[in-house]
Amino acid sequence: MSYPNGVRECWGDYREEEDLEVASQPLYQYQKKLPNLPVPSLEETCAVYLKTVRPLATDAEFEGTKKAVKEFLAGPLGPELQRRLVERAASRPNTSYLAEWWNTLGYLQVRDPVVFYVSYFFHFSDAAHALQRSQVGRAASLLVATMEFRNQVASGTRPPETLGRGKTPICSTAYKYMFNACRIPHRGDDSYRIYDPSLNHHVVVMRHNKFFKVNQPSTPLTFLEWTSVLEKIIAIAGAKESSIGVLTSQDRDIWADGREQLLVDGNEASLRDIESAICVVCLDDETPVSRTEVARALWHGNGRNRFYDKTIQLIVFENGKAGILAEHSMLDGMAMSVYADFMLSGLRNQTIDLGSMTVDNATLLSRLPKVNQIPFNVSRATLHNIERAEHSFDLLVDDHELHVESFYGYGNNLIKTFKCSPDAYVQMAIQLAARKFWGKDVGTYEASQVRPYLHGRTETTRSCSIASKAFVDTMVKAAPIEKLTEKAKLCRDACNSHVNYMKRAAQSKGVDRHFLGLRLLLKPGESAAIFDDPLFARSKYWQISTSHLTNELFDGWGWGEVVSDGVGIAYSIKKNSVHFNIACRKTIPLSMSRSFGHLLEESLLEMRAVFEAEKDLKLPAKLYRFELAYHRQTTSFFILLAMAFITAYKGVVVHSIGFGSLQVLQRGLIGATEAGKIEFVHDLDQIDIDTIAFDKLVDYGNKLLLPGFVDGHAHAPQYSFLGIGMHLPLLDWLNTYTFPHEAKFADVVCARSMYTKAVSRHVRNGTTTCSYFATIHLDSCKELVDIVESIGQRGYIGKVNMDRNATPELTETTEQSLADTASFIEYVLEKEDDLLTPVITPRFVPSTTSELMYGLAELSHAHSLPVQSHLSENTNEILWIRDLHPECNSYTEVYDAHGLLHERSYMAHCIWCSSDERALLKNKQSAIIHCPNSNFSLTSGVLNVRRCLREGIKVGLGSDVSGGYTTSMLDALRNTVIASKLIALGHGSNKEPEDIQETPLSYAEAFHLATVGGAECLNLQDKIGNFVPGKELDMLVVDLQVDDSPVDEFEHDDALNRFQKFLFVGDDRNITHVYVRGRLVHER
Repeated sequence: MSYPNGVRECWGDYREEEDLEVASQPLYQYQKKLPNLPVPSLEETCAVYLKTVRPLATDAEFEGTKKAVKEFLAGPLGPELQRRLVERAASRPNTSYLAEWWNTLGYLQVRDPVVFYVSYFFHFSDAAHALQRSQVGRAASLLVATMEFRNQVASGTRPPETLGRGKTPICSTAYKYMFNACRIPHRGDDSYRIYDPSLNHHVVVMRHNKFFKVNQPSTPLTFLEWTSVLEKIIAIAGAKESSIGVLTSQDRDIWADGREQLLVDGNEASLRDIESAICVVCLDDETPVSRTEVARALWHGNGRNRFYDKTIQLIVFENGKAGILAEHSMLDGMAMSVYADFMLSGLRNQTIDLGSMTVDNATLLSRLPKVNQIPFNVSRATLHNIERAEHSFDLLVDDHELHVESFYGYGNNLIKTFKCSPDAYVQMAIQLAARKFWGKDVGTYEASQVRPYLHGRTETTRSCSIASKAFVDTMVKAAPIEKLTEKAKLCRDACNSHVNYMKRAAQSKGVDRHFLGLRLLLKPGESAAIFDDPLFARSKYWQISTSHLTNELFDGWGWGEVVSDGVGIAYSIKKNSVHFNIACRKTIPLSMSRSFGHLLEESLLEMRAVFEAEKDLKLPAKLYRFELAYHRQTTSFFILLAMAFITAYKGVVVHSIGFGSLQVLQRGLIGATEAGKIEFVHDLDQIDIDTIAFDKLVDYGNKLLLPGFVDGHAHAPQYSFLGIGMHLPLLDWLNTYTFPHEAKFADVVCARSMYTKAVSRHVRNGTTTCSYFATIHLDSCKELVDIVESIGQRGYIGKVNMDRNATPELTETTEQSLADTASFIEYVLEKEDDLLTPVITPRFVPSTTSELMYGLAELSHAHSLPVQSHLSENTNEILWIRDLHPECNSYTEVYDAHGLLHERSYMAHCIWCSSDERALLKNKQSAIIHCPNSNFSLTSGVLNVRRCLREGIKVGLGSDVSGGYTTSMLDALRNTVIASKLIALGHGSNKEPEDIQETPLSYAEAFHLATVGGAECLNLQDKIGNFVPGKELDMLVVDLQVDDSPVDEFEHDDALNRFQKFLFVGDDRNITHVYVRGRLVHER
């Protein structure tokens, strides 16, 4: 073995480094005996090809393709290309005919950035042992394990990989490109460098964009020694510097020029220190929590604390979460997964020697190696390159999305009982999800390894097949409970077809690598109809690229999409779960990755229903119902294919069935499923209860059963100073009380206490759905989400955004505000609880710059999220807006100009909106939340609600805590009626010449606004607001005869009288039970 000048420069031809594979070493003992990658027969490949394109083609297209294939086989070009390929294979007995092409054309010559487009990551499960759960402990343990594995590879003592019971040996070439290796940019064609492992034992650690060289001796450091070294690096890292590493995120030609500039500036030794290191360890100062957050941080991170060219980057976050980001050019994921499994299994099972854990401090310090920050001379030109790299990287991040779908309904164990290959079964779920998403079959790639052959890497398994199409057709066309036996058979047929193709691919008898070799041997002027056929291009346009890797110690893994309108799906099939990492370009207005994840979950549930029905479930003759239910306590899914369990609630039912129109059932019965869906509403004066099918009766006797209230506007942090400052107008009140108080929410403990009381009080007052403003503080906002979730309320929750005109404690930078909002959105959506909705929440125009508003609008559209804010509450506020935005004609136009007005927007107050502004709100389908208590208390004005309704604007009600001095929606309802009477008396605000004499709102109309109206404003009209079957059961039980009731009843009081008394005299003492989606969340 030789390393001229300590390094080997590799250009993609494995043969050039074969002398590094010593046959006497265990790792390479089989290399000379491995068979060569076979060249399939032309007839065989063409026959398989026709089968793979059939599901993607119309009849006419397929006839044209068959003709092109026939001509290709008949010659002369087809047989000639086959002869050339066979000749090429024969002339390369010590490699494969494909390897050099694959390494160069597929990787080293590709000019796209390696991040997003080449690299892949593994997300490790959390450490099992206490000392390894901190950032330093995790990194130290991974480094100890890395050194042991690396030394086995460097010495060749690592046992070779084998496959199956027959222990078939597989190619070990990849391992020599794993450690002390790095991709090197050059214009047009990159190289790979392998540095002499006997001379390079150092590790490079990154912290705050800086590089630190740990001069480890040939005897590896122990766990305690590594922890001391890493703690020192964290201590001395200081503030962040301009990032050299971000240059590696660029287009390869641009980075090649940037690297040349670094060399001109005298940085050759520094670059060599990084490139020759065993690996790079990135100690990030971020704390991602969810699988999606960790996946994104591993996949790309912030671009600064990385060196993407390095083959191995171990990434460890401040909370101890960790993983690998690997450069893909010269080795695939299977070899890297062997290394990762060695580390994780060894550390968990304590088979890796961490060294002495009882060394005294003096001895420990005496053993520590020298740690040097790697210096860089940074010229003005390099600073410009860094700025450009950061900009282009941030644009790339903004252009991509990723979602981790963790499905806990079942996994490998159950799938096997269906007599299906688990991998093939999940591929069929992907096919079903794809059909639902795109409405058609698309080219789908699953990577299959061919490493039993010398220098074999991967072959394509084409997952979309004639059999998969037949299965998917039946699944989407037949009702869920129809053709169950046929569906099960078709699924097994499709799985078997997939397995057969995978077997062919593993023998290098797939379509794609063979055809690639033939096409690359075309000479100038030669062409073949088979390759020019549009169906040929479509069949290898990988709209879905997939790969399967399962390790119980991985929490996920992934890479980027292959085509711009496609998805990259990395999946793992564990014993009782399936995990999907879905990456794609960002899609607006809906998230492709999240939508696809939902469809995968839905498909897996439907498939389970098919097999369980076939296997052992008997459908009752009485009633067939198909339900997908979610069991929150165990975060697992189960399917019930039978009659749903229905609970019936008996009482005096009152709800709004139209504006001002009530349905009152003196003896009412509401039936709801366990999932909270309303199945029926019956009048027991018209139907015998014995004829109604239900499983459980809850008899509330003479108590009122009302739909829950919807509070469209409340400030959760302001609850604790409720009722204070009512003598001040809006802007003075904000500066005197609100802003100083909200600053306290930087303290999460404070936030937890206050938010718990606030949400509990809202629920006790009968608010089943509430739209909350939080504060600017991300962690406290998450705390509010957790509290709303734990209490069980339906919550629309917004992280407030403020980057101007606020106190210093409440003023964010624009960048931080947007970043925190994106994190907050992801945190809420990761919970996958449709009772919780993140809301884009600019406090109001004076507190948000144009840049921030534009950014928030992008987030709203990217995730299809609602927007809430304040509008035209106060005349002084409106004058301020005119000064801030003279380019706009009105306050409302400012929101519209920045993209924040749409059908999901709802604005509080709107008292002083002109007719043009109201017309704009109507045209944008935006809603108004009327907050009369606050409007009175802060002397803001009186909204003409009936005029807004007559003009076609949606209106709901809000408490506006604590501008309003109570959380009770009963108070909002009452003040709505009073405000309307002031309007009728001519005392309204914002009068216009064309105004007519308005009639006051009735109690029934106000009740409608507090229930159905609020639901419409939040686009929940199909879910809540009244007791229409098909909606969800959000319900209040009202008892006017509780011991401390503020209401007195008399014999002459009928149901309607009692209802009115509750609206105008009752309070939370009368609300004895509160249900949200059929679940009891409060009982007095």
